[in-house]
Amino acid sequence: MSCVVAIQENSAVYFGWDSAISNESEIRIIKNPKVFLIGDIVIGFIGNSRVGQILKYYDSWAKNNKSIETLINSMREKLEEHNCLTMEDGMDLCSSSFLIFYDKKLYEVDEFFQILELEDKYNAIGSGKYVALGCLYSNQKSKMSPIERITESLECSEKFTPFVRKPFSILEFKY
Repeated sequence: MSCVVAIQENSAVYFGWDSAISNESEIRIIKNPKVFLIGDIVIGFIGNSRVGQILKYYDSWAKNNKSIETLINSMREKLEEHNCLTMEDGMDLCSSSFLIFYDKKLYEVDEFFQILELEDKYNAIGSGKYVALGCLYSNQKSKMSPIERITESLECSEKFTPFVRKPFSILEFKY
């Protein structure tokens, strides 16, 4: 697992991520980014790297969507086309979760393609999620910049969870 963190603030969204990829018996450091842009959509993912690669390089799914719901349905269809989904209790299941910035809003999309728009202007996914969220909550009233807040949340996740590792990367997208 790993950790992807996002903060929306002052007409910008910031995504930060670690460099770990792991399974039950090993952890490795990768150079592949866990966050990418398709036009004015920012996508962060954890889980299966192949899922992220398909969404990034076969990006036609992200064009001409009129809502977050149609965007996520197009995403699901693209992943189904590439045999990246399984079924659980009659529902499509993906081996990844996502943070998506779309239409000036930050969304979390879980492995069942459930779309969540949270009240908070920050979020995190991955095995470091809960530590990162706690850190983001505690530093939200500080004078820290979004980049400093994200860095601190990833550092806390690395300290207290076994599958989050440096180097960390941060992307700023102004809208």
